[in-house]
Amino acid sequence: MRSQSLFKPPLTLEQIKAIQDRHPDDPDVRALLWEIRRLFSIVARADQLARSLPGEMGSVGMIVGALKEQIANEPSLENSRRLSAEMEADRKGVSGYKHPSEKE
Repeated sequence: MRSQSLFKPPLTLEQIKAIQDRHPDDPDVRALLWEIRRLFSIVARADQLARSLPGEMGSVGMIVGALKEQIANEPSLENSRRLSAEMEADRKGVSGYKHPSEKE
């Protein structure tokens, strides 16, 4: 049995925002939202680590593989991955973006 099957599907960022909008002044909801944000940060760091490690490394490879599988569809990573891709494109000069300090 996979660990993800123990949980309901992850909330999307839009669903979390809707909860926040329904309870803007509730200190308990605000505390939970900050905890979610903290956990999003940990998931993003785990994703970076998993992507940086080689695939085949014995038992470590199995753990990394399980981690990659578990976080593969995390909605919280969508924005992080998009920003990483944009930064990589900028680094390679693919996007055409110029920093404001660069002259035309």
